[in-house]
Amino acid sequence: MKIHPVAMTIAGSDSSGGAGVQADLRAFRWFNVYGSSAITCITAQNPEEVRSVFALPVTEVRQQIETVMDSLQVKAVKTGMLYSSDIINEVADVLEEYKAKGVEPKLVIDPVMISTSGVALINDEAIQTMKERLFPIAKIVTPNIPEAEVLSGMKISSLDDMHAAAKKLAIEFDTMFLIKGGHGFDAEATDVLFSYNAVIQLKGKRIENPLCTHGTGCSLGSAIAACLAQEYDMDAAVKLAKDYVTIGIEKACRIGEKSYGMWPRK
Repeated sequence: MKIHPVAMTIAGSDSSGGAGVQADLRAFRWFNVYGSSAITCITAQNPEEVRSVFALPVTEVRQQIETVMDSLQVKAVKTGMLYSSDIINEVADVLEEYKAKGVEPKLVIDPVMISTSGVALINDEAIQTMKERLFPIAKIVTPNIPEAEVLSGMKISSLDDMHAAAKKLAIEFDTMFLIKGGHGFDAEATDVLFSYNAVIQLKGKRIENPLCTHGTGCSLGSAIAACLAQEYDMDAAVKLAKDYVTIGIEKACRIGEKSYGMWPRK
């Protein structure tokens, strides 16, 4: 029997189900990929706010990753909320150990820094650790515009700035960068991908007054990972992932008196 494609998310748990591991597993299922997970943090949150974050011990994060990878043939890994330098170093150590054994899933990094509600989810030391330990082994990194500004040290106020920042980061870390355009400047939600020495603009529908954007970044990164697990090339993976997120925003459903959630439906 053929081995079904498997992806793994290494990320935080969102108690309301809109982002984090829960959103990642939903994306994996959409693309017909078997989803596995290693939880880094437990958060108490809903679409409007993050009330608390509890980081798991690094030994438990390692145990989750090892236990999955020792049994499942993981084709792609997506990282989300990693929270601390200790967790980032542990994740990098484990991935490098498996690479030495000949096991090297394609790595997609969503450099989660700030929640939709404005809560900081990583500190400056951890950002530097991520840049040093994870970016060089990634296939693609997917910052939004505020995150790309932090990572590149550039002010981004136009599409040309997005191009320049994507190119700068891709060359510095020798990997592909996708700067997401949800916070962007044009009538279309244009993402910018620096891929193989070429800058590609990926235009999409900008949905006016969306009911919910909670979990869009998580969903995009995990959708890319799912497509890579299915052996799509990167350009196709990014385009399919962007379409998936657009569908999720368009079909958002009401889940509380004032709360809405992204809900991709065919």
